[in-house]
Amino acid sequence: MAKSIIGAAGSWRAIDDERWQRAGSRLMVQFYAGILDDLTAPKLSLLNSCDAPDVPELPNYHGSLVLNQTFGPGKYAEPAKVLLLNFLRRLRWATEEYRSGRANLKKYISALPQHELGYFNRALAHFEDCILNANVAIACLNGLGTCLRSADPSVPSVFNLGDGSDYDRLRLLSNRIKHFDEDIVDAARTQLSTCQWPRFGSRTTD
Repeated sequence: MAKSIIGAAGSWRAIDDERWQRAGSRLMVQFYAGILDDLTAPKLSLLNSCDAPDVPELPNYHGSLVLNQTFGPGKYAEPAKVLLLNFLRRLRWATEEYRSGRANLKKYISALPQHELGYFNRALAHFEDCILNANVAIACLNGLGTCLRSADPSVPSVFNLGDGSDYDRLRLLSNRIKHFDEDIVDAARTQLSTCQWPRFGSRTTD
């Protein structure tokens, strides 16, 4: 009889412990969701995959152009030379920052359900630098097209301001990063949130 009572008590204790563990898990999920969504990025708790496509490392086009301009027979005149050099340099760094951002975002996803925020924050920083460098690269390419059109009017523009293209959207994102100080002033004046949260090719389970 005593053994049966002790055994039954042990079973109920095990069931009770399991209930507490389940309740604790639910509380922990809610706790993490609050930290992730309110203090890191809205809906970050729903992030569960990275759809950002892989981009291969670029050859050193900038270095090749420098060597060709130094030792080669053909020379680009300014401002085309400056625009082309800056386009290639910025494009390479934009690609490197994108690759680093994607790698850190995938590490964050792979660590789930543990939320390794260090990976996410590094991904965010790399993607912001990618946006800034890519926008300057496209601006240089557009400027180069303007130079070439003086000799050949058929040379097309990469994009036009306000045309809604991916390049124009990139310009808007870059401007928001560069002028974030103005957003802070506006937010302080209106008491409204001013943060911008790019999704960077990630998917959530909305």
